[in-house]
Amino acid sequence: MKRKKLAFLVLTAAISSAVLSACGSNSANNENQANNANNAAAPATKDSDKQVELRIINWRVEDKAFFDQFNAKFEQDNPNIKINYDATPTKSYQQLKNSRIAANEVDIVAGDYKTMNSADQRELWMDLTGQSFLNNFMEDALQNLNYDGKQYGLPWNKVSLVAYYNKKIFSDLGLQEPKTWTEFTALLDKIKTAGIDPILVGGKDGWPIQQIIHTLEPSIVRGAKPDFYGKDNANVMALTSKFTDPEWVEVLTKFQTISKYFQKNSLGMAYGQAPGLFAQGKAAMTIDGTFSLTQINDAKPNFEVGAFIVPATDDEAKNKIGYAKIGGVWFIADKSPNKEAALKYLEAFSQKENYQLYVDTVNQFPVMEGITMKDPLAQKLNDQLSTKNAVDQFTNIQNPGSTYQLDLLIKIATGDIEPEDAAKQWQKDYEESKPNWK
Repeated sequence: MKRKKLAFLVLTAAISSAVLSACGSNSANNENQANNANNAAAPATKDSDKQVELRIINWRVEDKAFFDQFNAKFEQDNPNIKINYDATPTKSYQQLKNSRIAANEVDIVAGDYKTMNSADQRELWMDLTGQSFLNNFMEDALQNLNYDGKQYGLPWNKVSLVAYYNKKIFSDLGLQEPKTWTEFTALLDKIKTAGIDPILVGGKDGWPIQQIIHTLEPSIVRGAKPDFYGKDNANVMALTSKFTDPEWVEVLTKFQTISKYFQKNSLGMAYGQAPGLFAQGKAAMTIDGTFSLTQINDAKPNFEVGAFIVPATDDEAKNKIGYAKIGGVWFIADKSPNKEAALKYLEAFSQKENYQLYVDTVNQFPVMEGITMKDPLAQKLNDQLSTKNAVDQFTNIQNPGSTYQLDLLIKIATGDIEPEDAAKQWQKDYEESKPNWK
């Protein structure tokens, strides 16, 4: 991506004075002198002096410790800017985001790739192309947020999905991190036979169940057919690649296998409970995002936590294709009246020392060169991810407006539908949603 440095034009006003005629009366001269004195006493107001309320929304309630500190420092450095920062959990964030945007009551919006993957979404955001702070970030991360040469967002981090595991349980049972699908299912059997729940899942919110699909799909589908979806999703849009193809049936079948090792109340437990309960030793593993490491650590487990990327096949070459995506993104609302202040905020966030503090505080995986992770497990995972051929989650490369039934995954997990039938229904829903594609 070519960088163009944005040149800021500073307008200066020239003040001219007229030579007053000497033939005017003394009273007129006195009045003119008073007016001139008053005008001189009132300096011109600069944009940087105006008091601004910068309105920011985010779903990452887990990052409160960092943003409390960062926002306070930003206000100190920019005394004319007051931060109004709202964070709400994922489940209710979409409603907050939509209402704030509709009412034009937000300046900076936290989002992800899907927040700009359609034309009606992109028109909501300011074009950041040419901003110098973009140069601090990795090119591939920026490209995820670039469309037709325009940069719509600033990435915070990358995320992936891993199996966190209790090293004590693994040691007691003589288990090692698996390298293949067969090894993975074998250790699940050993854990279950020992009377321990193999996998803890907070599935009540629905979407966490889909994380397991995202874990399996890259190696199985794109490992077998790298062009399964086609350039710009052409194959799926043309319906030449289908969810009823053998690769996708394999994904759903292996999801069904894994679901047999969930704890009994997996579909009744809220997602936010899972990291803490795992840290209490309630299960041998939990399959979750790299973004949950902070919550697990905050729960102070009395055992050492390990992590590995779930091997979805018995072919180690295919298993090198893994899921990774941009986890969080800052967007500036295009209708914001406070764009100058919003750009200052993004510029401050992009300074290396502030970004390093962000990574240190929230254990998110960096998208800036030269940033290290102080948590040893996080650094290990970052190293593992760097060896993968990273691909985005399949939902992000589907056509905007297409429909999936998340309930089908829940029905597979409860045994109410077989994977082959779920695949047929998923494909039917996809095809019938075509009139809504954007």
